[in-house]
Amino acid sequence: MGVNIFANNSPYSFSMAYSSFNNLRQKVAMMLDEEFGSNYSNLRNCYSKEDYVDHDKVANRLISEKSLDEDIVDFLYQSDCDGKISYKTCKKILDLVGDTEFITCYMGFYDVSQSHDFQKMLQDCYSHRKSLRWD
Repeated sequence: MGVNIFANNSPYSFSMAYSSFNNLRQKVAMMLDEEFGSNYSNLRNCYSKEDYVDHDKVANRLISEKSLDEDIVDFLYQSDCDGKISYKTCKKILDLVGDTEFITCYMGFYDVSQSHDFQKMLQDCYSHRKSLRWD
């Protein structure tokens, strides 16, 4: 089991472990804002309802205080199992991450030549007005 990232008629698609998808989103969160990204990374330490309430309180405060982009925040907090972002959100993420390297496959199949394929997929979605989806 893992996460499949795809877009209709795209030359790019990725199958990765949930942990890899989490790492990808953690990188995006850190690039959006370091303090917000640090809090976002702490989601993995939430075990109780109270932990999630505390996390959400900090996240909502930071989103509001720093006027963080709602579309990117939406990408970060969507379900791992069934998510979708618009081509406009793809462009926002692409502008944010620049040339950052991402591992977009299962670790045993990693090839350094694939490290920028995530950005290529975001660009393809933006250029051709495709939604990026994952399941």
